Amino acid sequence: TSATAVTVLNKLRERLSVKDFGAVGDNVTNDTAAINAAIAAANSLTFPIEIYFPPGQYVITGALTTFTKGHRMCGDGVRSAILTFSGNYDCITIKSTVAGTRVANAGIAHMAIYADSMTNGNTFVLDYCQDTLLEDILVVNPFNMMSIRQCGEVTLRDFKSVPMRGTYGIKAYGDGSTRNSETDKIDVLTLDNVLLQPETVYATLTTVDAIWLDGYVQTVNLNMIALLQPQRGIHTTNTPAVANPLWPSFINGY
Repeated sequence: TSATAVTVLNKLRERLSVKDFGAVGDNVTNDTAAINAAIAAANSLTFPIEIYFPPGQYVITGALTTFTKGHRMCGDGVRSAILTFSGNYDCITIKSTVAGTRVANAGIAHMAIYADSMTNGNTFVLDYCQDTLLEDILVVNPFNMMSIRQCGEVTLRDFKSVPMRGTYGIKAYGDGSTRNSETDKIDVLTLDNVLLQPETVYATLTTVDAIWLDGYVQTVNLNMIALLQPQRGIHTTNTPAVANPLWPSFINGY
């Protein structure tokens, strides 16, 4: 009895569909411009919004417009919404461009990323973010799957990336300097039910480190993860020469 009647149009405005901007999702049409128009429209809104990918396979040939607000990009499942990338660029970027203001609570969920034709770049770039969630995602044949810098509380849940190419599956980096008016560090990285596997076969040596922690990375939480046949499962380095030699401070889990 306390429900409020709304029009169908207003109901549809509660989230943006990429098909509203001309995306087709037929695995033939180049949907790059349409998807970028949807993201740009979302970035222009006062509050973050859900960007929805109806069932289909979307062909993308260039970098997607950077998320500058905490939008949620989602489909209806890894076999329903598929994004196919090809080329040499960073595919999906969530990044703040305003010092002192992180992109908070952005997310990607319930979709698959096919990167078979990528020749370089990162599949995901997270930079100056807070409370980022990637959930129920399948990433197929990525090249350098994920780069993370100056982020707090990044969580991968029900996440599978196989087979991986390049140098790393996940690279978390912080040099300890002042950047964006804050300390450049990774606060917490949580992997919950995650599978990372390079493109190796039993007789071939892979060059991929599943998880690379470099510099100021504070806490890593692992809950039911499988790191299959990487060059190294967890690789820690300190290339920026952060003063405290004890990073990461904590690696918890199994």
